[in-house]
Amino acid sequence: MLSRHLHSLALALVVSTLAVILSGAMQLGEAAGEPHRGLSGIAGILSVLVLLASLGNPRRWMLQVALGCVVAVLALAGSGFLTNASPWVTVLHGCLSHVFFAGSVALLVGSSSAWRQASAALDDTGSPSLRTLSVVVPLAVFLQIFLGAIYRHVALPVWPHILGSLLVGCLLLYTGMVVLETHGQHPALRLAAQALLTVTIAQIALGLAAFLGRVMSSDGLDPEWWMTAARSAHVVTGAMTLGASVFYGMQVFYHVRTGAAQHPMNDGPIGKSVVA
Repeated sequence: MLSRHLHSLALALVVSTLAVILSGAMQLGEAAGEPHRGLSGIAGILSVLVLLASLGNPRRWMLQVALGCVVAVLALAGSGFLTNASPWVTVLHGCLSHVFFAGSVALLVGSSSAWRQASAALDDTGSPSLRTLSVVVPLAVFLQIFLGAIYRHVALPVWPHILGSLLVGCLLLYTGMVVLETHGQHPALRLAAQALLTVTIAQIALGLAAFLGRVMSSDGLDPEWWMTAARSAHVVTGAMTLGASVFYGMQVFYHVRTGAAQHPMNDGPIGKSVVA
């Protein structure tokens, strides 16, 4: 019965998880408030329902991801009570919430009707290939999220996070433009590239605003509403960036294969500029 509503439950899980991350970001590492606990409880219940709905799904990976989400909920609940014990627990709690969101995005994509439709595989022989980038990009985004969490909670110097944002931002922009240039005519890949580019640009802008707010606060100025809003939005878009990278990776693995044909990028403007 629940299997019929798997996609709707996965969508509700994605939305509720974003709400949980936003409410957590607004607390600035303080003890969890009632809104955050309540939203976390809703996300936990939805994750269990998604797991039950995945039991009859022929794609076993979806059941494994759903089970991983339930385990993550339990770990988040346990670490949530210990965030005052150590700042590293807070870092773990924040990073795990982003992984949980990425898992919910994977479930949402995998349960969609478009995912069940057959699709002709596209050749990909670039260097690095799109399939390689589909693995590297989510890992790079998660590393940047980890550096950001350490900077916020463990007093890490800001320069590793800024350097990481430059490198990861360039990687994401490069990846999105490559997909649009090589397979921009493919609806699913074009959507994945557009989502990746959009959320990356938003994340960079919000990161600059959040950093400016911290600099102004360190100078003794009273925090203004836009500082808190930028910082919280930056955390949320970080999760969305990881989700977009997972979405991109899933679309590439589903629609792109390695082949012997010349990679279209090699003759395009991006390819020529890189070679030059």
